[in-house]
Amino acid sequence: MKQKTLILLTLITAVVVVAAVVSMKDDPALRPTEQGPFLVGLKERINDVARLEISSGGTDVVVVKNEEDWALQSSGGYPAKFEVVKAVLLGLTELDRVEGKTSNPESYSKLGVDAPQPGAGSSTQIELFDASGSSIAAIIMGNRKTGKTPEMYAREPDAEQAWLIHGQLNLQMDPSFWIEKEITNIAPDRVASVVIQRSDSAPLRIYKDRPSDANFLIEDIPSGREPISESIANSVASGLNYLSLEEVRPAGEVSFDGALVAKATFLSWDGFVVQVETTRVDDQNWIRLFADTDEAPTIQPDPNQEGEEPAPPVPFDGASPEEIQAEIEKFNSTVGSWAYRVAPYKLSSFEKRMTELLREPKAVEAPENPVEFDAFGIDDQPIGEAPNFEELMNASDEEPRSPDDE
Repeated sequence: MKQKTLILLTLITAVVVVAAVVSMKDDPALRPTEQGPFLVGLKERINDVARLEISSGGTDVVVVKNEEDWALQSSGGYPAKFEVVKAVLLGLTELDRVEGKTSNPESYSKLGVDAPQPGAGSSTQIELFDASGSSIAAIIMGNRKTGKTPEMYAREPDAEQAWLIHGQLNLQMDPSFWIEKEITNIAPDRVASVVIQRSDSAPLRIYKDRPSDANFLIEDIPSGREPISESIANSVASGLNYLSLEEVRPAGEVSFDGALVAKATFLSWDGFVVQVETTRVDDQNWIRLFADTDEAPTIQPDPNQEGEEPAPPVPFDGASPEEIQAEIEKFNSTVGSWAYRVAPYKLSSFEKRMTELLREPKAVEAPENPVEFDAFGIDDQPIGEAPNFEELMNASDEEPRSPDDE
């Protein structure tokens, strides 16, 4: 009996001790209060950071430093915006401890500081590495605290202690947050002509005679048709103006072979050429672009005044051939290596048919006063006026005259 009592007392004591330890981890009076930078030493080593790994809800973003810039490795190495990377790194150095919170792992979920799990939780883990692959700093960011000051809960992955920290970090897992979304920005004023080729319709060509012309013209409009408006073709020439992406992949990961929808060729006044090919992949719109050069178009003279001699066309005074070649090489090395998913409204500029720019042909209208069939052979009866049946009957009662009566 004494032995059973001793075992029972031992178990009770153990439970009390464990409960006390757990209680101490959540006891506000026993929480650490030291303040200062949350990621100690990061500010001094900020220039050593060569890699960022970010995880949240099963999504990973990896940003790496190249010789000259940063790239989004998780998107095939597409260039990342330096301003965004810089803002994230500086934001991490400015996170300060406010007060310690729980060190009980069972309470992490309440603060959102448990380790990120696929599809669950609200935590985000960031780890920074140097060029050798050694970790410089790491943080698990949890729930934001409501209030006027920017505060959130956080802890270091290898530490039990969770903290309330002060600071603001603008961070998103969407790859488009990290990369430059603008693909090209070629103003319509630089464009001399655009040719769109499709397998299901005749080619469409729009053009200008002079850079100063307000509107593009449509070539070879069928007889009896006319443009919807004088400026309708300008939308086609604007296709490369502020062209932005929604998603990007290495060009080899998106197949254009055998599934090409259209090819649009933009010719600039200085001979710079951009070809845009479009396709569909899983009902999404993808394009790829290449730069080339062609003979620069000549500028047609202004319409002559009556009696004046016609002036000859003149060449465009623009970039030199060497400058154009340098632009082509830069374009193909930066833009030409990728396939881009773009918004439908932008894609339409590269896939236009001529019929989309023209008014519907007018239907043949019936005359307002159609000629009616005259059953009685009266030619002088006014159209629409009822015949005089009495006169007709009297005429029919007269005997016909023969030639002998003459």
